[in-house]
Amino acid sequence: MAVQGMRNELIRCYRQYVGELRQVSEVDVLAGAGLSMAGLAVSIAGWTLYVYNETLTHGTAQFWTTRELSVGIAGLGVPVFMIGVIVLLLGNSRTTAFSLLGFVACLAAIVLFVTTYPDAWSVPGLDYSVAGVTLYGVGLLGLTFAAGAAFSCRVT
Repeated sequence: MAVQGMRNELIRCYRQYVGELRQVSEVDVLAGAGLSMAGLAVSIAGWTLYVYNETLTHGTAQFWTTRELSVGIAGLGVPVFMIGVIVLLLGNSRTTAFSLLGFVACLAAIVLFVTTYPDAWSVPGLDYSVAGVTLYGVGLLGLTFAAGAAFSCRVT
């Protein structure tokens, strides 16, 4: 019963602050809100793990593993949050499909980071940091453009 009340409140807020549900279904609103909250929670969890990592002895295996996990988790939270915003605003469309390409680029960058950190990340010689940061940036740029398009479709 509480879930139904929360669902109705979310739909009421959507109608009040975003607009009528012409292009977006209630399922899209709920999925978008859920993804946004999940992305926020994952980012906070990654940040919390990173803060905990600073209490560990620098250079130990536990230090590097915890840092790798924390950055990977936090890095995943941002694109999940942005996908949630795009789904919340627009639902199924070309913009959502374009945003998925940005998400995949971010995910590929995270996989690259997790597989190369710390031995081949920001070190002399074989260094994947430039490729990883560039790929993640391109993914976030795609997500940002998709979010802007989704937002502008709701404002006009």
